[in-house]
Amino acid sequence: MTLQSSVGDDYGPKEILGSANRNLERSIASLDAVMCRLESGDLSVGPDIQRAIVEMRKTQDTALRERQKVDDDRRKLDLATSDSAIDFDAARASILDSLDRVRRSCGTNPVLG
Repeated sequence: MTLQSSVGDDYGPKEILGSANRNLERSIASLDAVMCRLESGDLSVGPDIQRAIVEMRKTQDTALRERQKVDDDRRKLDLATSDSAIDFDAARASILDSLDRVRRSCGTNPVLG
């Protein structure tokens, strides 16, 4: 399944997810670098840590949303291509069994027969 933007560029959901995951990895690496600076005694990195955490959270949310879209698309595709036909004979038998149980539980009620 390929998504097409309004300007004609083709992007597949998996490519978008891959990009979101790469961005998340970069933001985690950035946060890790800032944390290493802090651990080495650089106390001036306070604002950098805050920015890195905010950026990591945003990219994590984006990656999770894109993953959900890919999963939803896969689920829709699986439903569209599955051979899951309705078994009308089984449904009819189940309904008749249920009606029979109702009739037996009501005794000789003239309404139900």
